[in-house]
Amino acid sequence: MKKLLKAVLIIVAVIFLSPVLFFAVLLVGPALSNSHPSVGENLPRVDWLPAVASNVSYYITYLYTAYEFDIPEEGFVALGKERNWKLAEIEENGCRVMTYRMGGKMRKKYPPPNPDQTTATQVAAYRQTQEIIEPNVTNGIAYQLRYHNGGGIIAVYDRTKRRAYVQRNPR
Repeated sequence: MKKLLKAVLIIVAVIFLSPVLFFAVLLVGPALSNSHPSVGENLPRVDWLPAVASNVSYYITYLYTAYEFDIPEEGFVALGKERNWKLAEIEENGCRVMTYRMGGKMRKKYPPPNPDQTTATQVAAYRQTQEIIEPNVTNGIAYQLRYHNGGGIIAVYDRTKRRAYVQRNPR
């Protein structure tokens, strides 16, 4: 009788704890990804980009992914077609994109600029730093899709630098 009672209690515990364990796994996975990003800087190439892409830098977690790379415009257009990006010319105001340097673990290496600066030299340094961390591309093509929850993707090609920037997040 005691063995039967133990077996019933184990079965009941498994049935009731399964959803809890399932949701715990769903929450722990992204949390671990965010605390242990995959980071690379100035790599000759990576296997998840076309062979014509070079000088690749990236920061990849569950919640924030950004990468940039050198590529001919034709290669970027081909990548866009492969990924169903509807590329369009960038309008005259330009298109600002957050780079891999915005990733949480990169902030020590690339600290965000302090906007409370007053001298002309400090303002110039601020603008230069801001352009590295979050460039504004004025000559190129781009694709942007944003979801109602704040997630989405932006892919930008800078014709002047012959460099592509991609940033995406699920929410």
